[in-house]
This record gives sequence, C-alpha cells and structure tokens, in this order.
Amino acid sequence: MYKRIFVAGVLIFVLAVASQANIIQTEYYNGHTYYLLEQSTWTDAEAEAVTLGGHLATINDAGEDAWVFNSFAQTVVDRLTAANGDADFGSLWIGYQNLDYATDPDNIWEWISGESSSYTNWLNGQPTNSAWDIYAESVCGVFVSDWYQAGASGMWHDIVNPPASGVYDYAYGVVEVSSIAVPAPGALLLAGIGTRLAGRFRRMGK
Repeated sequence: MYKRIFVAGVLIFVLAVASQANIIQTEYYNGHTYYLLEQSTWTDAEAEAVTLGGHLATINDAGEDAWVFNSFAQTVVDRLTAANGDADFGSLWIGYQNLDYATDPDNIWEWISGESSSYTNWLNGQPTNSAWDIYAESVCGVFVSDWYQAGASGMWHDIVNPPASGVYDYAYGVVEVSSIAVPAPGALLLAGIGTRLAGRFRRMGK
C-alpha cells in the first residue's frame, strides 16, 4: 500500500512541475516578469503567454531591447548548438506583429499587447514582408546570433508564422507579465503535497 501511495505522491509532484514545463527561464526587469518559452510558433507562444497572464514582450525602448537580448539570447544559442551543432535560424519571438498582412494595404505593425510603443530595432532592410509558400512574414523575431549576416545579433526581422514548429525558424517566445509573478498557487500546492507524500511514505516504507 505504501508503495502505491508513494507513487501517487510522485505523480502529483510531476504533474505540478509539468504545469510549468514550457518555461525555460524566468527573469525580472523594471517590475515585470519575463519568461523564455520552449521553441514554438508565434501563435502558440502568444497563447501560452496569455495563460501566464501576459503577452509576448512589448519592447518600449533600447534599454529593454538590450536587456531582453542579453537575458535570453545565449540560452537559445546554447540549446540550438547542443541540438543542431549551431544556432542558425535561431530567434526570440516578441509581440510585434502584422497578422492582417493580407488585408492591410498600409502594412502597419502593432504590439499584440495593445500597447503603443513606437520603438523598433529592425535590421537594415527589414521587414522584408516576403511570402514563403502560402505563409507571409507577419511576425517579429530577434536574431540571437549573426547567423543571418554580420551584425545581426539583437536586431529584429520579420518571420513566417508557420502552422508547425521548426518549419522555417527555431524561435522561442519571450513572455512579459506586468507584475512580479510567482508560481501559481495550485502548482505550489500540488508540488508541496507531492513532495510531502513522497517523503513521508518513503520513510514509512523502510
């Protein structure tokens, strides 16, 4: 019986941890919480951002832009290099988008958060607004290295928002939550229960 209860405790703990599994890294800046998510499409990263209480990051000035790059780019470079041998096609998703590209003759880019920041940091020649197959380059990423050209690191470019991860770019979402966030109470409770059950019944089973 103790073995079954021990296993149940471990499962509760694993479920609690899994609820935060898409978050690779957490950082804090100017009273806000930022999360780096696992590689995904822009749409999936934004959906995850909303569940976390925010949106993909809105960049308000050069200081925030540099901080986001310095905080998260190397993590992406390291992960891609470990998996692929290099960081080619690596980017950070931010919340700048032109998803109505097909119907918007003025090609107006806006922040998905609804904020009105006018700051941009496009690489020279960007956005290109190119179309690949049936997908338009309608969302924004930050180059994590110089894989595109010398001096590209930290600069912005428009990217295709594909229907599946890894079709064109290896991009990781940067989520911004406008407060200092703490783990969800439910996740903390589950983790605590699981840890206590596992420890207690492991001792009782000896």
